Amino acid sequence: MNNKSNNRKEIYNVKGMAESARYTEYKHLESAISEIVDNSVEATADRIIIIISNKLNPLTGRKEISDIAFLDNGLGMDVDTLHASLAYGEGSRKARKGMGRFGVGLAQASLFACPRVEVYSWQQPDEVYSVFLDSDLMKSGEQEYLDEPKLTNLPVDYTTFKSHFRFNTGTMVLWKSVDKSSVKTVSALMNRLEIELGKTYRYFITGGRVSISIVDNENKSNIKKIKPRDPLFLMEDDYALANPNNPGELFKGGKKGEPIFERFIPKYTANSVIEKEITYLNSYGTQLEAKVKVKFSIVKEKFYVLGKRFNNPGDSPIGKYIKDYTGISIVRAEREVDWGKFGFFDIQNSPYHRWWGVEIQFEPLLDEIFKISNNKQHVELKKPSSSEIAEAESNQTELLWVELNKIIQPGITEMVNLNKARQKGTRLRFEEDSKQGSLNEPKTTSNELKEKQIDEKPTGLIDRVIDDVIGENHKNIHRNKLLSILSEYTNDYGKYLEVVEDNKSKELLKVYFETDHFVIRINSSVLTEVESKKMLDIRYTSGVLLKSLCETYSQQSVPKESYMFIRGFTEMINNEMQLSQKKEGDLD
Repeated sequence: MNNKSNNRKEIYNVKGMAESARYTEYKHLESAISEIVDNSVEATADRIIIIISNKLNPLTGRKEISDIAFLDNGLGMDVDTLHASLAYGEGSRKARKGMGRFGVGLAQASLFACPRVEVYSWQQPDEVYSVFLDSDLMKSGEQEYLDEPKLTNLPVDYTTFKSHFRFNTGTMVLWKSVDKSSVKTVSALMNRLEIELGKTYRYFITGGRVSISIVDNENKSNIKKIKPRDPLFLMEDDYALANPNNPGELFKGGKKGEPIFERFIPKYTANSVIEKEITYLNSYGTQLEAKVKVKFSIVKEKFYVLGKRFNNPGDSPIGKYIKDYTGISIVRAEREVDWGKFGFFDIQNSPYHRWWGVEIQFEPLLDEIFKISNNKQHVELKKPSSSEIAEAESNQTELLWVELNKIIQPGITEMVNLNKARQKGTRLRFEEDSKQGSLNEPKTTSNELKEKQIDEKPTGLIDRVIDDVIGENHKNIHRNKLLSILSEYTNDYGKYLEVVEDNKSKELLKVYFETDHFVIRINSSVLTEVESKKMLDIRYTSGVLLKSLCETYSQQSVPKESYMFIRGFTEMINNEMQLSQKKEGDLD
């Protein structure tokens, strides 16, 4: 037997690795910075301070970014953990439940950004230990191993931060001679980080769970506290909020206002957040299950239909701002990891796509299916080709895309169509129709209208639908199926009724939603054309009653939420009526 045990080679060549580590695939410096922030969040820090220093470039005579320090009040590391913190593959937070996993983030991100990184950590205020990694020393062969952590002090430039903020435990990562920034000045990098970190860590920042601040070390009064930047524009404390008293105005940077978007509930579901159970095989061949969530949002009409001041909503301050947030956000363990179209929609220079939001949320258990990179920069989620779709069952990632597309694409289409209708002046036409109708119809007293509504109050909806709509041939065959569908949907619309306080509105909404769901769920193989028409007639009747009810509300003292909710539906119903009439006209 030939023994070659004395002819072994190192798996990692330290000199070669030092060079390649400086060119790892980070999109930009801000992405590498996010890796360090990940570590702070994983260490349960609720205060993170990023301190940027500059120095004079003798060639240009200008001050440029030199060092970046990351100081947090997390748990800190014991000596053994600190010793391993800069070793590739030695990360202590590889569990599949948090943000960390791969054990390469600190060293990889640091050597991408700069040639030397120093890490200081303490679990007692006066016991600070440090380790370092230097790519120049690695290339020269002077650093082949990580020395044991040494008891030391923080560099003098940063001791005041530690004592001022009373960081009794924590960690500081110091990047020396940063050379991978696409901008040169401290202020320019601060502006870019304000956007990148606000978007990436919005779920940690909102509500004050984690505070992230950026400081100019030369001018310590120049401090930026990061605000959440929600691409769905739903957060109450978002960086950008709208002025409800002047809908064309945009508030930035913490001024109190109102979220620009609201949750959107597609017609095929009863929730704005849709959960999809994913069954998959892990790398060991074990079948597991995990959930993916899809969240929808859409611009509030009052911030979209702005009248004569902005005929094109895209010209408003809000429209110009949200243009940069057109796309779909992918969030892993509350941290955004990617942003784009992913084949779910084609922008085609359409202005309507900036006015909706979609977010895909998943947990680290699904890393392999989403094919997330080890630096958490991106996922491999993209539209398969026609042949790949046909064979999607053999590829878990392609199958995932197909299943998500069934949820996302119809939702986007519905939101775009709604905004198109708004943009065409649906609201104005509805108001004009209401005015014209009130001129042509005889005046009805409030009591007469109430009596009329009581007489027309629908009762026994399920029996009414089955008996009055479904033909005799279908009634017995499909009765159980129809009952099951209507019974199932009865529970789904409850959330819509929470804002409606009067029984009349609730009854009408019940008719409206159940008939709507009926039309969606029952296809032509169950209902004949005549029966479908009857179903739509019931929906139309409930819509007319809702419109009448809204007109009554405008003259009475009723809950504001009920009035605004019903009004929104009457506008949507009016638009559907017009579209239906147009289609009938086209057929004629």
